[in-house]
Amino acid sequence: MKDLGRSRGQDDVYWRQSFAWRRAGKEHDVNRAPVVLVMGGFMSVRSKILSPKAGAETWLANNTPRKINIGCGFDKKAGYLNLDSDPACSPDVLVQDHDLYFLPRNHFDEVFAKDVLEHIPRAFMMNALFDWASLLKVGGELFVQTSWIYGIIDTMRAAGTFEVIHNWKMCLFGNQAHPGDWHHNGFTEETLRVYLEAVGLKDNGFTIDDGWLIATRAKKTDDWGHLLETSNYPRFLTESYNLFLQRDPEEGRIQANRPTAAGTKERYHELRYIVGCAERLYKLGTAIEARG
Repeated sequence: MKDLGRSRGQDDVYWRQSFAWRRAGKEHDVNRAPVVLVMGGFMSVRSKILSPKAGAETWLANNTPRKINIGCGFDKKAGYLNLDSDPACSPDVLVQDHDLYFLPRNHFDEVFAKDVLEHIPRAFMMNALFDWASLLKVGGELFVQTSWIYGIIDTMRAAGTFEVIHNWKMCLFGNQAHPGDWHHNGFTEETLRVYLEAVGLKDNGFTIDDGWLIATRAKKTDDWGHLLETSNYPRFLTESYNLFLQRDPEEGRIQANRPTAAGTKERYHELRYIVGCAERLYKLGTAIEARG
């Protein structure tokens, strides 16, 4: 059977050191404790944001804003659910296991991810984009800003001096001053467009800031939630392969796979894996290039 690009066993660990730990030098409110996600459940920390007896679903239904700021660091935004893995920045939600499955899907009008994507290891980058897209309602938008490797390389080549090249290497690989401050990824217009479209997002063109930061607002145009709820596993797998890979599953694939149940986290991870696999990206990239 073909290898679609990576092991599904990697899916649960991709968020490690993934959020950008941006240090804006702002004081944070030490009296407002974050909600902490521990092993899939909430617990109260130094505040009444969530009482120990309250359930996660109740809290989310009553308190989740319609916008979310992923990897907020100290750059917290009013009116957003500010989320990070660093307790020092006192986010609204402190994610300790780096799993966003607890958040409501098809709920948010905007996902804001500034200077985050480059910190996610390449092997898990598509998982992150799939998760972000799944949080959005159809018509909602992802704002993403990340590193533009063309600009970094062009600046280094044009300067030709050690000082400039040495300093700009930090833009390429990160400051590496503390955990999470590594750049594992870099992007171009071509690659970012394919990655976004793969998870059902349509970019509105790209802007370049400071010569090395690429940004876009990408609207959610596709939603595949029905596949998560398809009770017949062979039907789920066949429809997913036809939709995303333009082919049927390999002979024996359905029998060889351990069936995932509809509406479960395991089904979500299996769909995420198919949507972001290498075969899917190569085929989609070729199709986008053919469109011009």
